[in-house]
Amino acid sequence: GVRKDDGKPVTAVKAIRDRLGHSQRGFWPIFGVTQAAGCRYESDSREIPMPVLMLVLGYAEGKISRALLTDLKELVKQSEAEKN
Repeated sequence: GVRKDDGKPVTAVKAIRDRLGHSQRGFWPIFGVTQAAGCRYESDSREIPMPVLMLVLGYAEGKISRALLTDLKELVKQSEAEKN
């Protein structure tokens, strides 16, 4: 994962969330993350997995749409259902 203590603003996900005007409850589920886990990422008590950080940054920069994230979550759900 990536930690905020490296001093790089790119990993300051709370600042990104605030800039986009989202609450934790509205923001983190976009990426398949619970609000509780997102809170831990923002407080630096838990490392942010690189795939989650990549999705957050892509979304924040307008390179990944919310519709694409929704589609990806649905693909994961379908894949999980097929396993069972």
